Amino acid sequence: MSPDNGKTLPELAEVVPVREIYPVADVAILLGVSTRKVWTLIDQGRLKTLKLDGRRLVPHDEVMAFRDSLPDATFATHPGGQGGLDGLAAWLRPQLDRRQQQALDAILALTPIGA
Repeated sequence: MSPDNGKTLPELAEVVPVREIYPVADVAILLGVSTRKVWTLIDQGRLKTLKLDGRRLVPHDEVMAFRDSLPDATFATHPGGQGGLDGLAAWLRPQLDRRQQQALDAILALTPIGA
């Protein structure tokens, strides 16, 4: 699933029309992040832009290349460094008491494989 909250490009086109270049606000909608995050990505050089009459615009190909470069993860990586539910559980387990660990095990047993 892409970071656009599961919406496909045609579905997002109802909100943001598909075009060759996008203003930063539209890129934020397409990626499902804040405009501040888009500016951070631009500052980091992770999104290439064009400047036109003082406005920063992001080419369509850059938006799609960035989106496609993201890992297809169900859960964001947590401080433990591993992604996914198993990684999160491994990071949490040492911080839990015995009863909490049993509750976590019960939750993991109910979670479908691949979640």
